[in-house]
Amino acid sequence: MNESGPAPSSVHVRDVLPERAPDGSRVHPLGRTPHGSMARFELPAGALSRAVVHASADEIWVVVSGRGRMWRDDGRIELWTDLEPELCVTIPRGTRFQFRCEGDEPLVAYGITMPPWSGDGDAEVVMGPWDPQFQGNDRQEAQSGPATPGPSP
Repeated sequence: MNESGPAPSSVHVRDVLPERAPDGSRVHPLGRTPHGSMARFELPAGALSRAVVHASADEIWVVVSGRGRMWRDDGRIELWTDLEPELCVTIPRGTRFQFRCEGDEPLVAYGITMPPWSGDGDAEVVMGPWDPQFQGNDRQEAQSGPATPGPSP
């Protein structure tokens, strides 16, 4: 019996209203414990996120549908990764990252954040390789993000 921690819980993605992540993607916050949290991230077809860096959180993502590309730079190594279903990527704290959706279907990934996501204050928008681009109502949000000149590999 665990009397000191939270009780086990369950939630279905369809029952969680999406929020807007600091990078501009749609996020469905799911399970949470004192040591980590899980969320579903979605970037619409053709969209590019904002580049961000997390000050205190590590993330591990698994892509479940769609295709795209992710840029990561921790100051020592710069990585360009093609995103596809069943691929797992790590984003250690202090790593700048940005991702884009390529193809006709949204890019969807599930991610674990450790420690649990503490709110938008942990993510700082930074310069990345691409200009953020969003679809529909998201265009206004994209205009508020920084210009991010650079290559488009």
